[in-house]
Amino acid sequence: GIAIYPKDSEHGLKLFKRADEAMYSAKQQGAGNFSFVQQEQNIDKQRVLQLQQDIKFAQKQQQLQLFYQPQMDLNSKKIIRLEALLRWQHPTLGLIEPDELVPIIERCGLMRDVGQWVIQTAYEQIQQWHSAEHPQLEVSVNLSGHQLIQRDFVEHIETIINQFKTNDQSTAPQLVLEINEDLLIGDMVLIMDKFEGLKNIGVDVCLDDYIGGKISLLDLQRSQVKSLKITRDIINKLPHDTQAIAVTRSIIATAHAMQLQVIAVGIENQDQYNFIKELQCDLGQGYMLCPPLHKDEVYDAVMAL
Repeated sequence: GIAIYPKDSEHGLKLFKRADEAMYSAKQQGAGNFSFVQQEQNIDKQRVLQLQQDIKFAQKQQQLQLFYQPQMDLNSKKIIRLEALLRWQHPTLGLIEPDELVPIIERCGLMRDVGQWVIQTAYEQIQQWHSAEHPQLEVSVNLSGHQLIQRDFVEHIETIINQFKTNDQSTAPQLVLEINEDLLIGDMVLIMDKFEGLKNIGVDVCLDDYIGGKISLLDLQRSQVKSLKITRDIINKLPHDTQAIAVTRSIIATAHAMQLQVIAVGIENQDQYNFIKELQCDLGQGYMLCPPLHKDEVYDAVMAL
C-alpha cells in the first residue's frame, strides 16, 4: 500500500493509516500487487461496484476511446500539441470522465494494460495523421505511477515506436509523456534512469499538475523534463487571487530560465487568457480555447486556425 506525502496527508500517523488502507486494496487484487491511496469520490457504492465489474470487459468490447484536447500557442493561437484523454462510453451509464475512470482502473489492477493501450492507440493515431499529410502535431499521454515503475516500461515504448519506424527522419516520435509532480518525490535514481531511456528513444517528458515547491529546482533540472503544466487549481484563481498570481509569475520565470516550455491548463475565460499571455506563458489548454475533440475532428480544428 502506497501513500504519498503531502497529497494524501501531511501528518505521519495518518499517512501510515492511509497506506495501510491502500494495502488492503492491493491484497484484494491478489499476490504481487500494489495500490495507491484512492481519493474519495462523490459517487455511490453501487455505481462503483458496477463500474469495477464492467471495466474488466470495457477494453475488449471497444468501449474505451481517446479524445484529443488541443494545446495552443498563446500568441498565434495555433495548435501545437494535443493531449490524449481517456473516456469510457459505458453502454448504460453514458460517458465516464477520467476523474472517475482512472481511480476505477487503478483499483481493479488494470492500469498497466489500459495504460499500454492508451500509449499504443495515441501513437498509432500520430502515424495515421502523419500518413494522411496532416500538420505534424505532438500528442501527450498521461502516465500513472503503476506504469512508470515497470521494469520494462521504456522497452515497451520503444517497441511501439519501432513498429512504425522508417528511414524517413520526419517520422521521429512526436510522443510526449506526462507525469505528475508527485511521482518525482521518491527514488530519483530510478526516475532519472527511466527518463534517460525515454530521451534516448526521442520521447520527451512533461511535468503535469506543477505547483512548485514540492521538488527542488536541482531535481527539476536533473529530471530533464522539457515542459511543465501549471495546475488548473492555480489557473482557476487567476487573475484576482494575489497568491495565485505570485505563484504563476514565479513558475513561468523559473521555467523559462531553465529553458522549459510552460503550459497553462484550465483556461476558461478571457481574463485568464489575457493574464497568462501577458506573463509570456507558452501554451494554453482549456474549454475556452478548444474542448476535447474526436480524432476525426482534429484536422478541421487545426486547419481552421
